[in-house]
Amino acid sequence: MNRLLLASLLLGPTWVLAGEEPREKGGERKEEKERQVRARPQGEKPPPERVELPGAGLQPAEDLLALAGVLSGRSVRLDGDRVRETKVLVSEDIAGSKVTLEELAVLLAAHRLYLFEVTDPDEGEILVASRNPHWKNEPPRYTKIIEVGAGSFDAAWKRIQSAVEEANKEIGGTAAAVFALPDARTGKVVVGASSKDALAKVLELLEKRGLGAKDSDRPRLYTYTGKFRKAEDLSKALLEGLSDGEKNQLRITVASSGNRLFFRAPPSVWQKVEEKLKEIDKGKFKAGF
Repeated sequence: MNRLLLASLLLGPTWVLAGEEPREKGGERKEEKERQVRARPQGEKPPPERVELPGAGLQPAEDLLALAGVLSGRSVRLDGDRVRETKVLVSEDIAGSKVTLEELAVLLAAHRLYLFEVTDPDEGEILVASRNPHWKNEPPRYTKIIEVGAGSFDAAWKRIQSAVEEANKEIGGTAAAVFALPDARTGKVVVGASSKDALAKVLELLEKRGLGAKDSDRPRLYTYTGKFRKAEDLSKALLEGLSDGEKNQLRITVASSGNRLFFRAPPSVWQKVEEKLKEIDKGKFKAGF
């Protein structure tokens, strides 16, 4: 007996194609099948009941998902690059055999690829392939990370809250289209929206309040050349004296030559870092500043 068929029989009535109603073991949902046939444009052939698997070996997921599209009569949407990069092992005993959509779904699920039947307002009847077994057909979120100075976080957070409230009032609707999630420890705020236009609106309001993409304190690139101590030692000593919030706003790279350090940090953080680097380099640095 075909191993895929055996697997589907062993799973019995509890196994379903993601998004379907459970069906009786070995049975068919006649009404659903007829509904699909009636929904098909006149003259269009119904999808085949079975398709032939490719040869033995590791096969690109896209090839197997294309077969799922043929069997379901739907176009397939890949939920992220991880789906596209997945390889599916077709063993020698099932290579070239003909399988149903349910049997193919079992093979894909064994490689953590799950199928969801979805009616999309733009794409119509589609099949979504995801690595997430709990994938839901929810609208995408658009986000922007706002980095603020650790010392002025509370004040910046109040300005962000004000911008979010104003944006939601202008956008209207019963559900909030814009939201913000603060993290005082890292000095960052995640601003999100349900659409690109909504995100653009709140970012525009943030810029007027001195925050966002054109924030004067946005991260920049800086360099420092050690005069008396090695760059590696300067980096280690500096990190010992920084707060968690400052560390999360600072990126340090030790150059391969020239005893130099490269930094990416907001100007407000860099001013303090540069001052302490000079103290460390002269041997006057004390931990705990």
